[in-house]
Formats: sequence, structure tokens, C-alpha cells
Amino acid sequence: MAAKLLLLALGCFILSASAAKLDSKVYGGQNASAGQFPYQVSIQLNNKLHCGGSIIGPNVILTAAHCVYNYDIKHLRVVAGTTNLLAGNGVVRAVKRYVYHENYKHNDFDYDIGIVWVTQKFTYNSFIAPISMPSANSDISTGPATVSGFGMTGPNSLGTPYLQWATVNIEPYTTCQQYGQYSARMICASVTGMPNSCPGDSGGPLVKGGLLFGVVSWGFGCGNPDPGFYCYVPSYRNWIHKQSGI
Repeated sequence: MAAKLLLLALGCFILSASAAKLDSKVYGGQNASAGQFPYQVSIQLNNKLHCGGSIIGPNVILTAAHCVYNYDIKHLRVVAGTTNLLAGNGVVRAVKRYVYHENYKHNDFDYDIGIVWVTQKFTYNSFIAPISMPSANSDISTGPATVSGFGMTGPNSLGTPYLQWATVNIEPYTTCQQYGQYSARMICASVTGMPNSCPGDSGGPLVKGGLLFGVVSWGFGCGNPDPGFYCYVPSYRNWIHKQSGI
């Protein structure tokens, strides 16, 4: 992925000390089983892995703003219902339109939230289903959460077609605020043994208690011990409802 793309999937991560935006993927994770994460999608650019996303409605995907910012919808598509992008069993949808937060600025990390609408509704089944979101006044506790995504499995990996997942630990506010790019609209999470996000996972889900609490946004590199950062969904819940009705 281009060096300026933000990390996708398992939280918001940065690949360099300069906090460059990039796509991320799950590092140190394990293969997901069929139907384990039915809300997970792959957002593809020119038929290649670009970002992750989460199904929140029959034709609505929640992702990161940097995953769609200024891209031509003709070059984007969404693949759902598969844990192996090479298997040919995914359900493919063209993108009808997208929106990103009006306060999002390219080359910044704040307000990194976006919504994608596909041209045809998904049919829900054991492999394709929406995930619920917390309310606007929800608080997330520290402790374990789950991230998932397609992509690189290590700093030198070329990526994997298999959906990966890992457990991360939600850090307290006092830890997250030590990082200069942090805002109150973010949460951060770290991992024991450094399973983490790498390029390709941006826009993907961070889930706790069965609810979509975070969207992968940025971090400090694939497998870096510093925490990864996620858009905090409750902070955007009213905006999401205004845009999508969900």
C-alpha cells in the first residue's frame, strides 16, 4: 500500500516515527474460522486488498475515512462472507457511494471515520451478518478486545488472503494520551507478544462484548510494541446515525 495510507483493521497504527498513515493488517494473529466474524469485509481498490470494514446494515459498511478519501467509487468494491480471498466464495458488491466525516483532514488522524454504501444489499446468513454498535454514551472498559483483518502477518510479510484475528488489550486513557496524535475520539490498545496490525487492516473492527467499539486507524508500525489507535465508535454514534439511519 502507499506509504500515506492509514493502518486498516486492528486499530489505528503508524508505521514510522513520523506517524505516516498506512494500511494495517493483523500481526501475530491466527486464522479465523468460517463465520467467526460475519461482519468483516475486505474493501478492495482495483481488485486488490485496500482496507477492512464492518457490516452495520444490509448495504452499509463502517470503515476509516482514509480508506475512501478522494477515491473513485468505480475502482472500489466490497467482498463479504469469506475467510479466504482466493477461494472465490466471497460475495462481491460494487460501491454506490461513500461519505467521510466533514472534519476529517487528510494526513491527520482525527475524525478518521467513513461509511460505504454498496449497490446491492447483502443477504444475511451464517457468513454475512451485521455487528451492533454501542450507544453514544457507552464507555469501554480496559481489558481484552478482538481485532480482525486480512493482510500482512509480519513486518516483512507480503500479506495473506486469510482472515486473521488477535486479542488486544484496551489501554487506559492515561496511557493513550501520552501519544501526541491522540484525541478524545480515539482509544488505544496494545498486545502481549506483539500481535498487532500491519498494512491492509485499516478501517476494520475492534470488538468488545459483541459490540463494535473501534475502527482501525493508525499506529507505530507492524508489530511495534507501542499501542495501536482506533476511532472510538461511541464518539461518532450520532454522526453515523445521521448519515445512515442506523
